[in-house]
Amino acid sequence: MTYASLLTVVSGSADDQRAIELGGALAARHGALLRVLPAAPYVAASAWAGDFGGAIIAGELAEVMVRTQAEFVAATEIHVRTMAVAKGLEFGVGETGGRVQMAQAAVLPWQSLSQECPLADLTVIGQSAVRGEGPWTGLLGEALMEARAPVLIARQGCAADTGAAIVAWNGSLEAGRAVKAALPLLTLASRVIVAQSVEGEELESDRPDADRLAAHLRRSGVHEVSVWRRQSRHAAEDLITLSRELSVSLLVSGAYGHSRLRETFLGGVTQSLLRQEQGCDLLIAH
Repeated sequence: MTYASLLTVVSGSADDQRAIELGGALAARHGALLRVLPAAPYVAASAWAGDFGGAIIAGELAEVMVRTQAEFVAATEIHVRTMAVAKGLEFGVGETGGRVQMAQAAVLPWQSLSQECPLADLTVIGQSAVRGEGPWTGLLGEALMEARAPVLIARQGCAADTGAAIVAWNGSLEAGRAVKAALPLLTLASRVIVAQSVEGEELESDRPDADRLAAHLRRSGVHEVSVWRRQSRHAAEDLITLSRELSVSLLVSGAYGHSRLRETFLGGVTQSLLRQEQGCDLLIAH
């Protein structure tokens, strides 16, 4: 089981390079097409013009933004070409083998994502994009959640390796979508732990439990699967502690709520996982 198409989104943040490297490692391992989208921040200069002098200032701001975006795209392409050579990927047009291409950025970032996400099996971003730092203030996360795109957050950049992985499981549709998106990674993992930390008496009866997921993973080609259960009021802390104790490369989790990444992951579990500055890479699906 492999990925065919991958997307890495960079936004001018300090950890863009880690996301590019992880996207490239996945493309090389799976023989996939990686498209790198330099989604530069957009400033609506005309919205500023009314207070500061009209069309002249608006025009000057527009020129600055166009120049800044062009410089950002050029710098990103240099990094991408260097990465492609290092990982043995072809660069440019083509449909076969491991390959990397630069995606064309639209004027508005969510327009770019709406063009790229439907054909991407997985989207790779940096941790700073989740926090809404740097030139963005959460727009990237919101757009990705609106697209229901499976997102791999590159923290250590180790998800392409064959280390251990944890699947946070509560039987929800979101958790199921995360597992499906992660299967090409899970089948390569040295071991997979299905973690079910229940914050009550038992899992809701209308949802599949951890044993059923473990059986599904074995049928899907995952080599070594075990189940870890704990009844707890602190599910997020349990998952974080377990991932550290086992030195896992990847944590897979469903994401909950509506569209805004920083505000609507309800229940606190996913929100706590997203706030972690260090640790393993995190794959989430909404």
